[in-house]
Amino acid sequence: MILALFAGTLPAQDRLLSIRDGRFNVSRVVPDVNGDGYSDLVVGAWQTGGVLEGRVRLYSGRDLRTCWGVMGTGPGAALGYSLASITDLDADGCHEILAGAPFGAGANGGSGYVAVLSGRTGTRLTTLSGPARSRYFGSATTVVSDLDGDGLEDIIVGAPMTSAGALETGEVYALSSKAGKVLYSVVGTGFRPKLGTSVARLGDVDGDGIDDYVAGSPDESGTLLGSGSVTVISGRSGTVLYKLWGSTVNGHFHAVAGLGDLDGDGCHDFIVGADETTTLRNPGYAQVYSGRSGRLLYRVVGDGAGDQFGLTVSSLGDIDGDRIPDFAVGAPQGGAILPAGGGYVRLFSGKSGKVLSTIRAQPGESWFGVSIGGGGHDFDQDGSPDLVISGVQFKDTLMSEHIYSTRPVQLLTDTYTLPLGQGGTQTLTLDAGTAHANRAYWLLGSVTGTRVGIQLGGLRLPLDFDAYTRALLAVPNPPFLPAARGALDASGRATVQFVLPPAVSDIPPFTLHHAFLVFDSSGPVLASNPAWLRLQ
Repeated sequence: MILALFAGTLPAQDRLLSIRDGRFNVSRVVPDVNGDGYSDLVVGAWQTGGVLEGRVRLYSGRDLRTCWGVMGTGPGAALGYSLASITDLDADGCHEILAGAPFGAGANGGSGYVAVLSGRTGTRLTTLSGPARSRYFGSATTVVSDLDGDGLEDIIVGAPMTSAGALETGEVYALSSKAGKVLYSVVGTGFRPKLGTSVARLGDVDGDGIDDYVAGSPDESGTLLGSGSVTVISGRSGTVLYKLWGSTVNGHFHAVAGLGDLDGDGCHDFIVGADETTTLRNPGYAQVYSGRSGRLLYRVVGDGAGDQFGLTVSSLGDIDGDRIPDFAVGAPQGGAILPAGGGYVRLFSGKSGKVLSTIRAQPGESWFGVSIGGGGHDFDQDGSPDLVISGVQFKDTLMSEHIYSTRPVQLLTDTYTLPLGQGGTQTLTLDAGTAHANRAYWLLGSVTGTRVGIQLGGLRLPLDFDAYTRALLAVPNPPFLPAARGALDASGRATVQFVLPPAVSDIPPFTLHHAFLVFDSSGPVLASNPAWLRLQ
């Protein structure tokens, strides 16, 4: 694993750090699965391995260390093609991970499986398979509330290449997470629709107390060839509640994500993306719908032909402070800088569909936005949701997962790890902005984390008060952090170095967290985001 930090180029979305990990990645920020109290990052590198068996890795949300890694079983299995998290199944107090391997060998003779992995250890708890006819089982997976009365969340899995009565109808299966048995299935209709290419949880939209879900069919043709469709399905019974169609020829309307309640009717709403990949004459689009009725709330469109805007969609949580969830749409071919394209991800207000900002690929990146995930998780514990965006590096074609803050970032660093026994330096860049030019700053730290924080009037410094905090208060500029206290320059910036001596070796690995305060004559007026350093 290689960690790197880059300064953001947008005022409201700054790149916190990047992880380079495998090929053709899918990434998700998930609730705490390793028990450290922080949301974690799970990455599926489904074209990794000597025979492309695929790999899933879990990274700690506290310091991005690798918690565990699991390889797929069988040539070309592509473990990690789809990912989801589910509440605790093995009574260890942690969420588990669902990892799809659609090209692996299913237990019943079909193709594909879903591995249920312990979030704490990565141990495979069980393997789910579809019936013998299923094809590409595990291409998409999500979780819904308890369907079979055993008190546990249950699982929805898409198998889009299944032929059930006709060619490539696709099929979606509801499975018991405890018993692993198929509770029911829903078959696609029409000519080669490939139902189950995507699935997403909606919450209860039909009022029966059970979560419902939406499934995409990218190649279904209604009145328009290849327009694509999505089907909203009752979680309780598998009954089709309603169906929606794309509005362009070969639009491949199918990428789905649940968004929460946008229109105030008490039901969750959802977004559908149509990347228009086949023709590349159009930029792609995404449409947001009422979950209760299927009513179109609004439509958003990409910038230019061939952008593939709508290939990926994700919920964000509320990032603009209006208490309504917002969302993101990926356009991995937008910008077209080199044949592979550049890419961008656009962030929208869930209330109005207004553009909040656009995050673009940095030099040397392509397919930026080919996978996006957020879901409202606060990765760096700064009080605002974060976003994970995948892209490809030109120089070695490895995928990178970029973690973005949705609030301005004032504290940046050049590395997140230093080796015990060898020593080294971490450079911390403080950037409070020109409004705080020449003001005093104080960089403080914590060894226990950032979850609780220190409340200073209306400010929250994201550091848990402990012995390290106390030491930096007592000795403001210690030898290992010689400029921890000082004055910002005329641009509102300063540089601080953490110096690790080579002699420090006979201690176990640990993580430090730093953040800074800015003061005027009245007291603290700004508290930065946290930055961490793993000594290992």
